[in-house]
Amino acid sequence: MHRVRRLILSLLLGLTGALIAFLVPPRAFQAGRPPVWITAVHPDGVFSGEPDEAVQLTVLGTEPIDLSGWTLRDRITGTGGVRFPAGFLITPPASLWIAHHALSFTLAFGHPPDAAVFPDGLEGVRPVSGTWPGFANAGDEVVLRDAAGDLVDAVLYGDGYTETLGWHGRLLQIYGIRGARTEGRLLVRRADPATGHPLDTDTASDWASDREDPWVGRRLRFPGWAPERFGAPFRLSGTFPMTLIIAPDHAFEAVSAWIDAAQHSIRGELFTFEHPRLAERLAAAARRGVSVTLLLDGTPPGGLTDDARYACRLLREAGGQCLIMRNMPAASPPALRRYAYAHAKFLVADDRRVLIGTENLSPRAMPDDPKDDGTQGQRGVLVAFESAEMAGFLTDLFRFDTDPVFRDVVPLMEDPPLTYTPPLSLGGTAYPVRFREPIPITATEVALIVGPEGILDFENPMWHPLRSAGAGDVLQVQQLALPPWWGPSAADPGVAPVISPNLVLATLIEAAGRGASVQIMLDRFYDDPNAPRGNSATAAYLEALRAMSPTLSATLQVRLGNPGGNGLHNKMFLLRQGGAPYVILGSTNGTETSHKLNRELMLIFRSEEGFHALTELFRFDWELARPKIYLPLVFRDHRPPHLLISEVLVNAPRIDPNEEWVEIYNPGGELLDLSLYRIGDAATPGDYEGMYRFPPGASIAPGQVRIIAVSAQAFRMRYGIPPDFELAGTDPAVPDLLPDPTWGRGTWNLNNTQDEVVLIGPEGEVDRVEWGSAPRCSAPSRGQSLERYPAGRDTDTCADWRIQSFPSPGTVPGS
Repeated sequence: MHRVRRLILSLLLGLTGALIAFLVPPRAFQAGRPPVWITAVHPDGVFSGEPDEAVQLTVLGTEPIDLSGWTLRDRITGTGGVRFPAGFLITPPASLWIAHHALSFTLAFGHPPDAAVFPDGLEGVRPVSGTWPGFANAGDEVVLRDAAGDLVDAVLYGDGYTETLGWHGRLLQIYGIRGARTEGRLLVRRADPATGHPLDTDTASDWASDREDPWVGRRLRFPGWAPERFGAPFRLSGTFPMTLIIAPDHAFEAVSAWIDAAQHSIRGELFTFEHPRLAERLAAAARRGVSVTLLLDGTPPGGLTDDARYACRLLREAGGQCLIMRNMPAASPPALRRYAYAHAKFLVADDRRVLIGTENLSPRAMPDDPKDDGTQGQRGVLVAFESAEMAGFLTDLFRFDTDPVFRDVVPLMEDPPLTYTPPLSLGGTAYPVRFREPIPITATEVALIVGPEGILDFENPMWHPLRSAGAGDVLQVQQLALPPWWGPSAADPGVAPVISPNLVLATLIEAAGRGASVQIMLDRFYDDPNAPRGNSATAAYLEALRAMSPTLSATLQVRLGNPGGNGLHNKMFLLRQGGAPYVILGSTNGTETSHKLNRELMLIFRSEEGFHALTELFRFDWELARPKIYLPLVFRDHRPPHLLISEVLVNAPRIDPNEEWVEIYNPGGELLDLSLYRIGDAATPGDYEGMYRFPPGASIAPGQVRIIAVSAQAFRMRYGIPPDFELAGTDPAVPDLLPDPTWGRGTWNLNNTQDEVVLIGPEGEVDRVEWGSAPRCSAPSRGQSLERYPAGRDTDTCADWRIQSFPSPGTVPGS
């Protein structure tokens, strides 16, 4: 068993997907060989009799190619098949689809082919003669020959003919995902990432559809996807004001205001729409003349709920509409939905305002209860900003996904039962609100990744920084679902993470193996601790890797959490790489279906303010998920007493930073060795601010407070007593704290308007206090302090703190 575990670790950390991708070098143009390739095949049509079968040819080079007399067939030997007529010229570069029936192809793909045996009267479709080969679903050959009968290109798949002419090695085995349909799967050739030309080694490794290589293979594509339109990232240049909306803290209020501001139109896509209050807001917008149209998934797990039917009925009665994407077996011919799930989450208002995030319009994410006594909901993040370009791109995506030519989108006309009543109150009190207001930020290098077409492009601005993160970089991740492996669910858990790696998880492990600090937080609320591919299984797998690797033990951490009370629904990566702050968030879970079959969106941008705010969110949730020890009795949600910051003076009575001080308090029952602790204003390792260690022999007794002053001399002059420790070395009788350059690279200098004090213990951060703009606590005025009250309460929120007009260093607050 230990051998297998070592093998897993060595493979994950030593053999990356990039290496596998280039084990077989691409073949260059052969002298005299026409630069024409078979680049896609549609061998298993979606309609009865498979009249939508088709083959895509790609032509490169500099001169027109004359395909007159060329043939397309399903045997490497023999004659027959489709023949190109005289004068069939192609000007490169070009890709063209050759279909059996043009109309059937159009209904499946959403656009007409370039040529067909039966053009069906469609404009622009060129006729070809002969008999369509009729490719077998279980396996066959697709062969292109020139006018002289010489072989130009071939692909052999499944259980097809095994002659080796024009093909080497095993046949292409088409990859599939359990639960996903097999009808309509396309065979797609890979491109050389350096040249963009089709890979051509006459082997199965040329094809992205092949099941052998988990990194560059095992891809799926279906008719109705648009890689030519949505495969590349959509990028914005310039600087954009944005607003971060945090769920469940203030998401309902912020999204309500966003809806209420619409003047002309709201359109967008959501996985579900079940919020009765937000349905009322959208209905009110429709009644005042705003055009409102939402596309939802028609078959979410468990089916459409009565809450969704009610919300959409409100919208429909007001003049708006909900569309749903689903299979349409009664259509003629029947229509199959294009994506496993329509899982994207975005809204566009007035062709300029955009709302993108991790959350649906859901009561679980956006409780509408008063927040003064807390709330309850699921953690998520949304981003609101204005951009006519981004709005235009998302509108184009919406129109594509709702295009009636595909026939898999219909209005939702179902009503809830007559006995249905919407919930009257949403929320609760389990979660003390941390972020009371939306957070304004500015962002640059904004990009949007669309799935399934572009989500697994390793060169896009989402994957590239993740796959290059290393020593000195910091990566913090929140995910609803991150299974230990992709592929068959019944695989052996001992080897499946290597044979069928979860590419997201493997990328994070590799980053930690290169020295990046990686923290992964997964949902506990929805997790099944007994499921072999649940989050608990992932955490156990990562802990096993940490136990085997000193590097991973130091760089990789994982926790399961439920910060808001109703689950961790976020899908977010925070990466500081080489000093650059990246924020990556959107609808995509860490599952294979999300990355290969769903309509998804991921938003990427650089923002110092956004990174800082979301790092604060992550740190808050991370600390709430800290494993708890219950001794000697077992109490639910009990957090044992620990060392606390109890009072801080940041804005001295005079303009003199030497008068700043911090007080700490031991609410526990044991003497604590302070030499194991650090304190300062460096929020994260490497910050250019101060972090100091307590000197050897320093301690704090139960119920005792200790004072750390910048200057013992200044403190004594102000309060008439000496502090317990100082930083400036003004009094030989007062021990000095020792600078810790491994954490903070600067000096202690608390900013009056916005800063923090952080207390670090032997196992990491144990406490902090922050002041400034929301969600931080209010900054005290000159001469006032921030005081914890009551002294022993620690909810990690501003509810723990009050402004004290008369600072009282040396006494337990409230005593």
